[in-house]
Amino acid sequence: MTLCKDNNLIFSKQIFVKASHCGPQQDLPLQSLISEIIDIATEHANSLGIGYDYMIKNDAAWVLGRISLRINRFPECNKTFSLRTWIVNINPYFSERAISVIGEDGKEIGFAITVWMAIDLNKRRAARLDRLFPDGLPVSDAPVEMEPRERLPKITTPSSIWEHRFQYSDMDCNRHVTTTRYVEQIVNIHDLEFYDTHRVSRFDITFHAETYAGDLVSIVSEKIDNSTVLVNIMRDSTLCTAALIKYEPHEQCH
Repeated sequence: MTLCKDNNLIFSKQIFVKASHCGPQQDLPLQSLISEIIDIATEHANSLGIGYDYMIKNDAAWVLGRISLRINRFPECNKTFSLRTWIVNINPYFSERAISVIGEDGKEIGFAITVWMAIDLNKRRAARLDRLFPDGLPVSDAPVEMEPRERLPKITTPSSIWEHRFQYSDMDCNRHVTTTRYVEQIVNIHDLEFYDTHRVSRFDITFHAETYAGDLVSIVSEKIDNSTVLVNIMRDSTLCTAALIKYEPHEQCH
């Protein structure tokens, strides 16, 4: 893995795709790519002095509010790819960050927008970014190729429902369910054979309420059309997470 900084505004990372990180289609699965996207945002924040250590000193933590990802193809096993990230804008409650996904050939294969907020760890509610960072944050004017999708709706006509109880291994350092565990549950709405002939081309996820170890949730899906599925993760009547997944056909890998 190689890291580099360009005047601290754009942060780059090269990643080798190990076989142990790949799925049945011999490429990096959605949940692993999302994990890498979160990691580079964390590394960039740390390099700017606005990451974990700074936030903890101020009794706060960064939390992810939304991800919108457009992906042409996923990084392949035993090859390298790169991520480039920069801060797009900031307001009193949210910071928006762009991430470009670049294949081994140097061509862009995907693009993501992530929206981050800070929580007050004592009050467990939103903390104002203008108070945490009175001098602002370094924003790049690099071009942004997409917009995050607006708040996703609750499902009204379920196509499928199943239950899952989150456990200790699903937790992150903020003691709530980590993003990749949500994504794993969401992609499981389809079976292996479906993913042999289809791939994710767009993924949007929004977070509405925290879930914790021991919480029993319902994963509810609704087929919007032949290529799009809406997923809600519910704790009783509370919408915790919503996702919209768009698929497109691709050649079978076996």
